[in-house]
Amino acid sequence: MKKFKLIQLNGDVCAGCAQNLPVVRQVLANRNDCDFVEIGELEEIAKIVRRYGLTHLPALVLLGNDEFIGEVHGYQPEEILAVWLDAKIEQFNRQGERA
Repeated sequence: MKKFKLIQLNGDVCAGCAQNLPVVRQVLANRNDCDFVEIGELEEIAKIVRRYGLTHLPALVLLGNDEFIGEVHGYQPEEILAVWLDAKIEQFNRQGERA
């Protein structure tokens, strides 16, 4: 089984980050294939923003085997985040089967 990582870029005064946190935890509680990482240190956030060309915060970044899969910005309702995560992971797995 491939291992995925969902990274949330947090800011101390980020209302969207605070709103997303319980949603992300709820969605990931039902999965065993995806780890959750919160990054709040400005230097680390800047590295990720540069590495993946992010344009907006708050952001959730999905990695599969440390490869960029996708990103979403702003508040994500639980149902939308769950569907997005399923779709991105399924797409990544299908691409891996063809390689």
